[in-house]
Amino acid sequence: MGQNWTDITDSLFTPVYGRIAIGVNPGDEDEVYFLAAETDGYGQHTDVFFNGETWTSLWNYNANTTAWNDISLNIPANQNSSFDNFNAQGGYDFACKGTP
Repeated sequence: MGQNWTDITDSLFTPVYGRIAIGVNPGDEDEVYFLAAETDGYGQHTDVFFNGETWTSLWNYNANTTAWNDISLNIPANQNSSFDNFNAQGGYDFACKGTP
């Protein structure tokens, strides 16, 4: 098992990324989410605490239709307080979970 892999990556998927967390929708296992940290120049830009900034990408993949959707704009960003913005901290301590 796992000896043959097929690249399903969309041509628009960020070419720059650090760690990627994967979440499967338990109500529809054909729906998979990919949350990628450190996607400099791609996805959602946000200001974070201590005058930092980060880029993060969130994608949805449907195995039935093989369709990819960039849903990065759903990542909390540019709120009144930088502590309210999403910060993947370089992918150190983040997770992705699909919900039905």
